[in-house]
Amino acid sequence: MASSVIVLLAMLLNIGLLGSKRFAPPSGHTALATLIRSVERKLNRPQRSQRERRQRGMLLLAAAVMTGWAFGSGLHALFVSTWRSGEIFVLAFLLPVRPTWERADAIFKALKAHDTVAARLALQPTVWRHYALLDEHAVARAAIEILAVQLSEKIVAPVLWYMVLGLPALCVGKAIYLLIETLCQPMQRANDFTQPIRLAHHVMHYIPARVTMAGWLLGLLLLPSAHWLVAIRSVIKSPLLKASPEQVSVLAAACALNLSLGGPTSVYTDGQWFGPATAKATFADIRRAQVVWACLLGVLVAALAV
Repeated sequence: MASSVIVLLAMLLNIGLLGSKRFAPPSGHTALATLIRSVERKLNRPQRSQRERRQRGMLLLAAAVMTGWAFGSGLHALFVSTWRSGEIFVLAFLLPVRPTWERADAIFKALKAHDTVAARLALQPTVWRHYALLDEHAVARAAIEILAVQLSEKIVAPVLWYMVLGLPALCVGKAIYLLIETLCQPMQRANDFTQPIRLAHHVMHYIPARVTMAGWLLGLLLLPSAHWLVAIRSVIKSPLLKASPEQVSVLAAACALNLSLGGPTSVYTDGQWFGPATAKATFADIRRAQVVWACLLGVLVAALAV
C-alpha cells in the first residue's frame, strides 16, 4: 500500500472516529512527559556550567531521536512483515485533525454565545497556561493560532516527513515535539539546556511551516474580504528566514485573515505582533479561519488521493 494512501486513510479515520473525544484512546503523553521531566531534572542541575547544560541537552535530544527512530523502525518492520494496514491506525492516533478542529469550534461556539468563561476553559488542556487571564479577543486569537500552528506542526510536518522517510521520521518528529512541549515553557526564552532541542525543532519544521504559509496565502482566494496586497506586503516585511516555525504559522494566518495575531498573550510569538490589521479578533474570525483551515486540509487530502 502506498504511503499517500496510508496517510489519506489515517486522516479520514481520525476525522470520522478516532478524533472524537468519545472514542479517543488513553494517551501515554502524560507518562512520557513525566519521564522527560525526571530525566531533565537529573541532567540540568543548577550547579553545572552553561557548556555542560548544553551538552546534556544535546544528549537528551540524541536519545529522543534514536528512540523515536528505533520505535518507528520497529513498528514499520512489524507492519511490513505482518499487517501493513496497521500503519493507518498509528498515523490516525498521531495526526490530530479532528481534535484541532473541535478545540477551535468549542471556542467559537462559546464566544458566539457570549460565554467567555467557557471559551477560556476550552484552552485549559493547551499550552495557554494563563487562559484564565485572557479576554474574549485574546481567546479568539488563541483559537486561530492553535489552528495555524497545529496544522503546520502536527499535521503537515508529520505527513511530509512520513512521505519522505517513512514511519521512523514521523516518530522522530513527534519525539522532538514532545520535548518542546514538555521542556520549553511558553513565553520563556531558551536556556542552554533546551537550545539544542529548539534548534532541532526549528530545522525539522522549517520547510513545512513555509509550505503551510503558502497554503494560507492561497486561501485568500476563499475569502471575499481578502486583502492580497496588504497580506503579501506584510509577509515580505517579516523576517521569514529567522522566524520560528510557530511565528511563521501565526504570521500566515494573520495575513490571510487580515488580523494582528500574537502579542504579549500569545505562547507562540515571544510577545511580537504579526499581521496588518486589528487585534480585536472575534468568533466570526475563528469561523473564517476554520473555513480556510478545512479547505487547506481538503487540498492536502486531494493531493494524497491523486
